[in-house]
Amino acid sequence: MDILKKKLLRVIVLLILILVMLIEASTFVPVSDVSKTPETETPNVDEFAVPGFGVVADDSRAVDIGMDVLQKGGSAVDAAIAISYAMGVVLPVATGLGGSGIMLVYPGDGTTPVVYDYMGSASENISGKSAVPGFVKGMVAAHNDFGKLDMAELLEPSIKLAKDGSPVSALLSTLTNNSGFRISSSLRSTFFNNGKAIAKDEILKQPDLAKALEIIKNNYIDFYEGEVAKEIVKNSNLTLKDLAGYQVVKREPIKGIFSGYEVYSSTPPSGGVTLVQTLSLAEKLKLGNIKENSANYISLLAAITQVTYNDRLGNIGDPSFYDFDDNILTSDDYVNNLASQVKLIDSFNQLPVDDSPAIVEDEENTTHIVVYDKNGMMVSLTNTLTQFFGTGESAFGFFINNHMDNFSLNSKSINAVEEGKRPRSYIAPTILVKDEKPVIGIGSPGGMRIPLMLTQVMIRFLENKEPLQAAINAPRFFYNENKLYIEKNYLSELEMDKLRKDGVSVILNNSQQFYGSVNALYIDYENKEIKGGADPRRNGTWEWIGN
Repeated sequence: MDILKKKLLRVIVLLILILVMLIEASTFVPVSDVSKTPETETPNVDEFAVPGFGVVADDSRAVDIGMDVLQKGGSAVDAAIAISYAMGVVLPVATGLGGSGIMLVYPGDGTTPVVYDYMGSASENISGKSAVPGFVKGMVAAHNDFGKLDMAELLEPSIKLAKDGSPVSALLSTLTNNSGFRISSSLRSTFFNNGKAIAKDEILKQPDLAKALEIIKNNYIDFYEGEVAKEIVKNSNLTLKDLAGYQVVKREPIKGIFSGYEVYSSTPPSGGVTLVQTLSLAEKLKLGNIKENSANYISLLAAITQVTYNDRLGNIGDPSFYDFDDNILTSDDYVNNLASQVKLIDSFNQLPVDDSPAIVEDEENTTHIVVYDKNGMMVSLTNTLTQFFGTGESAFGFFINNHMDNFSLNSKSINAVEEGKRPRSYIAPTILVKDEKPVIGIGSPGGMRIPLMLTQVMIRFLENKEPLQAAINAPRFFYNENKLYIEKNYLSELEMDKLRKDGVSVILNNSQQFYGSVNALYIDYENKEIKGGADPRRNGTWEWIGN
């Protein structure tokens, strides 16, 4: 009997111990959560978990190359570099080694976003057409800070494309047919056969370009000081001193607020300030409350653009050549002052004259890329030759830019040419952020139309809640010199008549190049997915893979 009592007592004690352990486990609170209450608790980290990685660009082959880099563990910067080089092979008329650009990086780890300005700088021979191409050094600078894979690995796909050849896209064929008359170099025979532009799906081989890429892979300095540099000098106004002395400039981006998002964009002398000002005024003046496809909408947005473009002429230039805080131009006080200048009665006056030759000739050439990686880094970048085919001259199979045409002809302008100075441009790679997470990366080619094209898309997407792709596909307009250019189905006859009564010349212009090519990625943290928007006007495409 005593033995049974002892066994029963042991069982009871054991059950009590188990019960105590279960109670303690159910009430355990991690140290990091001790001070939190339901009212102050921060969102669960899963709400901001990176949903995957993605890419958008103007060619599916470049997108595939970028996605491959990301799948191998490369950073968004790695992928952006690989895509940039690839675009120089598949769309060499618009971008490449002889050009320049701007890259905006939002690291996504709490560190400060950074702008890599690798735009061309003026030669000591300021009367020439070409500025020092910054593309190659720009890629190197960004890679030094954020690269994970070897640069050689990032160049290999482009070398293969150039050497083995690849099918000509519809866009490349069209641009060659429309603008190929500018080619004055030995490359003419590469892009024309018996006087006819290369056709869609024809295999384009570029052995000289492949050789240049191999040289860069082995030692990028040779592009600026070696064999490639000498070839550039032979076919342009540039000197070996110009090339050897080129430096990439790193800056903190311009910042503004739109539709509840922090807007980061490229610094002067690019178009970031103009874009942020235009967005700020659109929100302040409640443009989103007006139906887009109406005379009233066009009237107000044209008036806003008149003010921001006018402000650009007096205040935007190369920051290295003046002492001024550019962030003042996007401050609340400054934007309020701009708002007071918006007069609807003046909406259809001519926009202020920008007398740079590139604007006079209505340049529309660039290409835009957005990348988001599995660690939450986003990159938005725009690369350019300024004009399709640049000067038309080439070296080692790539076209040389005509960036010098972006300087003002007015010697008193803030944008007047000086040796070493970067000319003004409208390109505006942009990233929108909420809760310190990159949400939207966006940009476009289109010359002076870029700020207005991006504004129209962002109003549709963020203010009017249209799907991203629908917002990009939607018809656009551009107004200048008392002429309103609209895409098909943008306005009804009734709305067009309202504008005509105000003395406006309404012009139907369905050129696929005229209205830019807005490419964007939207990171939907709530639904754990990435949504892309690729502009069909220039063969845009996007892709993403979930984690």
